[in-house]
Order: sequence, then structure tokens, then C-alpha cells
Amino acid sequence: MTAPLLEVSHLVKHFVRGGGLLSRGTPVAAVDDVSFGIGEGQTFGLVGESGSGKTTTGRCILRLIEPTSGSVRFRGEDVLTFSRRRMRETAGIPLSGIFRQWFPSRSRRCRERSREQSNDPR
Repeated sequence: MTAPLLEVSHLVKHFVRGGGLLSRGTPVAAVDDVSFGIGEGQTFGLVGESGSGKTTTGRCILRLIEPTSGSVRFRGEDVLTFSRRRMRETAGIPLSGIFRQWFPSRSRRCRERSREQSNDPR
């Protein structure tokens, strides 16, 4: 069996809620021990309830935010160890996310405006 193209292992992301000068705040687990692999040529969708950490997982994978712990391996290399320069050099790799905006999916007017702008005849 070949290694996955993208392998996410034990990904964790905590944010701190509250806090200030004299208090540390409360850690909140946005993503807690997420693991999966995607093979070459596969399509992958991350599905879950609102607030379940889908977008945060995607942002951690793409290093738009830094995860608290875990690993993200792309073609065998740990992306989380890349410097900013290495990430820029790797920007051409086919690793991207599609983050759906919730409002246009629910508003008829926004959907129609989107179709008009894209010349979609539906």
C-alpha cells in the first residue's frame, strides 16, 4: 500500500477564551485529535455540524493558523515544520481548501447574484 498524499495525524487546535492582564483565560478545544489520510486522486470532504471544527481543521492543514499539536504530512513531508519561506516555495503544490460561506448558501438573492456574475444559466 502506498503512503497517502495527505496524512493528518492527531491534529489538535486550542484557542483561549477570555483572559486578560491578570487571568489566563479558558482553553477551548476547537479541534481534538483529528486523523485521516487522502490518497492520490481521491476527493475528500470534511462534514460535520456547525461549530464542529471543519474550517479550523482546514486552516490548520493549510497553516493559515498554527495547530496546538499533531502532524500534517504532504507527500511524506511534515508541513508543520516548514518555514514561512518553504511554505511560499511550496505554494504551487495542489493543496488548497474551499471554505463555503454560509450566508450565500441560504439566501436566494445571493445565489441568484452569484449565478449572474458567473454567467451560470441555472
